[in-house]
Amino acid sequence: RCRRKGIEPSIVSYNALISACRRSENWQAALSIALSLGNLGMRADIITINAVISALEVGHKWQAALALAQGSSSRGMKLDTISYTALITACARAAVWEKAIQLLREMEEKEIEPNLATYSAVVAACDNAYQYDMAAEIENEANYYLSYSKYRGIPSGRGRGRGATGYETDPTSDQTEPEDRSDTDLFARDNVRSSFLADPKLWGKLDAKGPGKEVNEDRSDVRGASKVPNGRPFAYFGVYDGHGGASTSQWLKENLARQIDISWDISAVKDSMKAAYLEADRKILEPKGGILGTAFGAARGIGGYTCGASAATAVLYKTKEGMLNMVSANAGNSVILLKRGSQIHCLSELHIPENELEYTRIMALRNPNPKLPLIREKGGRLRLNGILGLTRAFGNAKLKPSYMGEEEEDENSVDIQHNREEPGFLHKGPPLKPQEKIKDYGLTAEPYVTNTQILESDEWIMVASNGLLDQTGQGNGLTVGEIDNAVEELRMSGGSPNSICNALAVQARKKGAIDDITIVFVPLTQPRLARDR
Repeated sequence: RCRRKGIEPSIVSYNALISACRRSENWQAALSIALSLGNLGMRADIITINAVISALEVGHKWQAALALAQGSSSRGMKLDTISYTALITACARAAVWEKAIQLLREMEEKEIEPNLATYSAVVAACDNAYQYDMAAEIENEANYYLSYSKYRGIPSGRGRGRGATGYETDPTSDQTEPEDRSDTDLFARDNVRSSFLADPKLWGKLDAKGPGKEVNEDRSDVRGASKVPNGRPFAYFGVYDGHGGASTSQWLKENLARQIDISWDISAVKDSMKAAYLEADRKILEPKGGILGTAFGAARGIGGYTCGASAATAVLYKTKEGMLNMVSANAGNSVILLKRGSQIHCLSELHIPENELEYTRIMALRNPNPKLPLIREKGGRLRLNGILGLTRAFGNAKLKPSYMGEEEEDENSVDIQHNREEPGFLHKGPPLKPQEKIKDYGLTAEPYVTNTQILESDEWIMVASNGLLDQTGQGNGLTVGEIDNAVEELRMSGGSPNSICNALAVQARKKGAIDDITIVFVPLTQPRLARDR
């Protein structure tokens, strides 16, 4: 359009366009524009590179961001503070803490000065990987280094870091300001090291990539706070089992705890948990990546139509009367186990097509494509629309209810534009109203929720992804009984929570588990946790 009007776009114009793509979370468009500059007779500058790195960071493409930076450096481009801050922020999103620190040291070697946002991103990377001691070291280093600059140390809240820290960083800006957050906010990362969660003897975790897989699509999240009044959560444990990419599980790691906090209602805990899950899924499914922030060309769902995740969360809180409770929720095939006395209680449901209740629920729906059943076998197991082995999950926009004006392509569904008279089609009669449902395969993020009082006889809580357990009797993981026996033996021999997680994963691999394995293990008999009750 500019050329038609006799205006020749400059590199400044294209940089602005790339930045707009970043703001609309369309990293593909940002990268495409940057790659086309050569054909347009343009030469990318450092602002171009920084904008694309930032767009890749927003798209959870930290490896691509690093590759772009390395390629630019090899061609003589000099990276600056903004470049490195964007790269470190990308690493923070993926909890790649060692790489984040490596980039910080690389800045020192090249005499590139880090700023407050740089250090905040490094600390966030360490926090997200549960490397709390290293996070504290980086904070001390930042306070010392920045005391000679205009920042005079890191304020409470460490400025704004993107991701699970609960803050937002614009890597293109040198200025950051702290948010005013209460120390009773469970989901402010400042509180993690001041709570019982800072003690590795009191909880353990493991994130293990499945053999032969390129990336680990699972994520986990552990958060806690001190000085929490009765009626509010003081500890949060979450496991997110991703499929079709890690974008949805990463989003849940960064945002689901906060959404639960926002939706929390002590007078209706179970309902508020359901509301939090559904609102989180609504945000995940919001169309993103439209041109210049508009809906035009926007894709529905974070990570694409087929990206999704199951989730399991456990939240500890005191009632107003002072009793310790745990509200647990799951959607999909991730699990929550509670050891009470000599019994293991499963506080989650298995949401798969083989579940009779789920099968009945879905088959009662009006089928968008009567030529094929909603649930059918593929690859030796039942799948929703022949695609997904789950009946409840976050994301998976392709299988979520569609409304007038937001349909996406689906080779298995009826063409809604050209088959309105086809027998059995979902809608006949007057035109559909805006937001009227036109397609529903039955996939939902509505969770199964329990609210359980924690008793003195309760020994431990475990939240785990499907990779650990053999839930379908196929012999490709541990049974609940095997988990119970292994945990008992390891605890009797003085095993730490982390060592218990590691040992369980090793045993599951020996039993044939090939999926990613993520475990969060919380002993309830530790003196410190008992005092925090």
